[in-house]
Amino acid sequence: EMCIRDRSQREAMNVLLVVISLIVCAQGTYISLSLNGVWDLQNKNGSIKTQGIVPGQVHMDLYRNNIIGDPFYRFNDDYIRWVSYDSWIYSFNFKVSSNILSFNTVSLVCNGLDTVADIYLNG
Repeated sequence: EMCIRDRSQREAMNVLLVVISLIVCAQGTYISLSLNGVWDLQNKNGSIKTQGIVPGQVHMDLYRNNIIGDPFYRFNDDYIRWVSYDSWIYSFNFKVSSNILSFNTVSLVCNGLDTVADIYLNG
């Protein structure tokens, strides 16, 4: 299980567009395993549980799942400010092939991660 914990409290509309992949290299050969797709999403205390899309953004995931109104409509940015003050956990289970595990070096690449995050692999 991989978790990204978004603890940003600076802006109501932080953009989180993350392209996540495992990349391995040996003797000039690169293998990439994309981790993009549908992830589980919940807030810190677990009172909100839904699905999110990576790459994506928590406000848009909550809007897509009818938990909040359109963040760009009228004064909704004020009404949903609480989203930025909560911590959000994206989690996704994935399997890595024995081929990838045989490499000496495996890199986790998070392109576009632009906020405070804790990242855990299988933990």
